Amino acid sequence: MKFYILAEKKMAAQDFSKALGGQTGTRNGHDYVIGHAAGHLLKLRKPEDLVPKERSDFYHKWSFAHLPWVMRDFTWKLMYMVNKKGETTKEIIDRIATESAECDAFVIAGDDDPSGEGDLIQWDIIDWIGWNKPVYRMHFPDSGVKEVQHAFDTMEIVDRTDKAYVRSRNRRIWDYISMQLTEALNVKLGEYGIKIKSKIKGKGGRQKFVNLRAGRLKSMILKFIGDRLVERKNFKKKSYFENRYYEENSGLVFSRKYTDGDEWRYDTPEETQNEMLSQNDVIGEVKAVAKEKTPEELPLGDDLVALIDKGFDPEQIVRSAQKLKDEGFISYHRTNDRHILANQFEELVELKDALIAWFGLESQAEKINCLTPRKPYVADSIDGHGGIRVLKVVQPVEFKMNHNETELAIYDLVAKRSLMIMCENKKYISYRLRLKNNPNFEATCKKVTNFGFDEVFGKVNSKSDLDGEMLEGKTVILTIEEGSNTMPAKLNIDRLLELLKKKNIGTGASRLQAIPEAMSAGSELIEYKNGELILSPAGIISYLMSQNLLISDWHTTQKLNEFLDSGNKTIEQVYESVMELVNHDLSVIKGLTGVQELVVNHVDANMLFIPTEKISIDLPDGREVKLPKQYAWSNGKEHTFTNKELEQLSNLEEITFAMTPEVNIKAKIGEGNVNGRDYFGLITEMVPNADNIYFGEKDDFPYQIRKKLTDDRVITTDELSQLLAGQTLKIDNLMKKDKSGTYSAYFVLELEEKSEGKKYWILNRYFTDPNKMVKVVFKKKNYSLDPYFSPLGRKFTSEELEMLSAGKALEFYDLVSKSTKKNYNAKVKFMIDSQYHDLKVNMTFIKK
Repeated sequence: MKFYILAEKKMAAQDFSKALGGQTGTRNGHDYVIGHAAGHLLKLRKPEDLVPKERSDFYHKWSFAHLPWVMRDFTWKLMYMVNKKGETTKEIIDRIATESAECDAFVIAGDDDPSGEGDLIQWDIIDWIGWNKPVYRMHFPDSGVKEVQHAFDTMEIVDRTDKAYVRSRNRRIWDYISMQLTEALNVKLGEYGIKIKSKIKGKGGRQKFVNLRAGRLKSMILKFIGDRLVERKNFKKKSYFENRYYEENSGLVFSRKYTDGDEWRYDTPEETQNEMLSQNDVIGEVKAVAKEKTPEELPLGDDLVALIDKGFDPEQIVRSAQKLKDEGFISYHRTNDRHILANQFEELVELKDALIAWFGLESQAEKINCLTPRKPYVADSIDGHGGIRVLKVVQPVEFKMNHNETELAIYDLVAKRSLMIMCENKKYISYRLRLKNNPNFEATCKKVTNFGFDEVFGKVNSKSDLDGEMLEGKTVILTIEEGSNTMPAKLNIDRLLELLKKKNIGTGASRLQAIPEAMSAGSELIEYKNGELILSPAGIISYLMSQNLLISDWHTTQKLNEFLDSGNKTIEQVYESVMELVNHDLSVIKGLTGVQELVVNHVDANMLFIPTEKISIDLPDGREVKLPKQYAWSNGKEHTFTNKELEQLSNLEEITFAMTPEVNIKAKIGEGNVNGRDYFGLITEMVPNADNIYFGEKDDFPYQIRKKLTDDRVITTDELSQLLAGQTLKIDNLMKKDKSGTYSAYFVLELEEKSEGKKYWILNRYFTDPNKMVKVVFKKKNYSLDPYFSPLGRKFTSEELEMLSAGKALEFYDLVSKSTKKNYNAKVKFMIDSQYHDLKVNMTFIKK
């Protein structure tokens, strides 16, 4: 039999090839061919494309008229994925179909994660190419040589009743159907004509808007954040007083454990003094228990998301983790299990010395001596891939040359935990002390006997630990202590993750994806400011309008997770489950009142688009047209139509008015079309303002050049001619924006590609003569870089220039002084500066 083994990505296919002895070959008497996908290649179509053609218009427009959806209308058809460049995945799928055509069996070798996502990705491909021969599944906790070989030798035949596939298929369908609630929230808001502005701009600087969201995980994230913000806002501090005992030499405080309703906390010090307690007592009972603290376990996706608390970009964390996994530096990062297998632990042990060198811990090597499998790190079996661990180690300088700061932070975290599980436990004696005459008063202390992993990683507390047995018989003094109720802590990423884990909402993998998505530009549901998660405008309204929805109730979410994770539900049962929730929540959303007041009272007016007042004008043929009293522009500027302009429009004449110094608007009444929808009303067109803009074409490509370089400097027609002729224009004595001085700059017209492949001539500004610099194209824009930068003591190599053009930063350490020719210790970081079309340099001196 000849097997076609489909890995999820190219890097995984290379690992399989290494383990099995080549991209093609024979093992155990069976031929094989290894191919690869590229993650998700197919996705579900839009609702209007999943229903019969005669019902398509019904679902095309968001409206309560077609909610709830009629499930018998849906066919669950897929479509090719499309990237930002408009390229589809058709070519990849066609290649897979061709490679597998002459094989006898298809082998699913995608990511073997508990959610079943890897199985769903490949079953979609199998169905798309019309495969009708046997299908097998390779199960592997990792892509190491032994794991892949074992997976090949023990692969099992599967079909569409496989639990992993059914689980993932049902989750996708359930989540897709529940999108009706997101649609309903936005329809309800749309009844008032209100839109929430996005902080990012669309094409041509046009204003974009953010949708409200209602989903299984995102709704819970918004609820936890919103509830905490309300708790903190409504918090009222209340003081109390109580009696405690104090031991002077050790500083230990003996107190009682408070339970709600206890009567020994008082409102005033005077009430506390009335409690009948002896003024002095002695420490009586001392219990000593030997304890150990184990090092932290291997990380999950949650631990990576928590890097947001340290200032790292959410979306960059997701991309960086995937990159490190694809490059083979770390194991699968969307795992739900911190344990690993014995052979995986042995592989870590082989990397021990390299990890010690990575962190410079050679002096602590003797404490990194737990080199045999032990609990809680190693298990006989694991669910999926096990905890995230290091798979390879390179020299720090080599790693930093090819990776950004986020990738370094992730690798450092994973490497630290990987090394930590080989360290000794922290050992200490825990003492519980009670008073002789008042045994309800307790204090605890501990004495460390071995700092173990804490000492390895430099976390030893310099303060002397207390020996509780030495305190027996010591005298304690009665004191009155003041306390107060505690304000709920700010909700940061770490605390949010703890809440989600405590309620069993989502998985480490889904949380790793959902939280960055909710913080991303364009989604903008939550923000992170001053160490606290807060709700953005769209998040605030989503939270407030979802208060009574079942999808926002964590009890409901837990039951749904149990239902979906069973892996044995039919599509009809999924329909029944989700539609029961949808019908309830739709009735709540439709019945919401006071939405406009809710929005206006809780969201900054600058972040809202509220329709302007409409006015009516009568046309010569007797028809009536309603127009907005003010024409709004994407930058927030508005033009109020004058009585004369309204009269001209009513006579079907064209009017022109200025919106920005560079743009005029031509407007008239007539037939128009927006997004394929015909209408009769105001038609507008943007045209350059010839008073402030030079515009035209050069070599068949358009240009628009602002005449004013500064308030007092205009590009002359002669200078324009020089630019159009391809010359570099040097202009001196340009005034700085803050009027603090002048500067010189070089200007040149350069052809750059914008959206949808269109090209324009752009006037770029440089502070160094671009003719003497190296040209680099970064994100379709032209940059000129100085090929010789003095702190480096040499020119950039072609490889380094390629890295810069790919958007990577360069870091160097051993630098040469230009004047003394001696080496000095500093870090210089070079990267493209997109604002000034130049090389950005950051230099940090390092202590030797």
